[in-house]
Amino acid sequence: MTMARGSRKRSTRDQASQPPEPVDVVGGVPDHSANPALWKYLVLAGIFVLWVCLLMLCLFAGGP
Repeated sequence: MTMARGSRKRSTRDQASQPPEPVDVVGGVPDHSANPALWKYLVLAGIFVLWVCLLMLCLFAGGP
């Protein structure tokens, strides 16, 4: 006779494949640092400055 579904024991391989514990937990969010990197803000500021320069170029080179 065959065994019913779900009556088998979990193998050690299934138990070993559990995900690792999170490294950093900030506000309940795993693997999240408390202070974001400064370079992200610098990239956003640089894109904004380039956009303003492009708008000024269009304004002054646009004609009368």
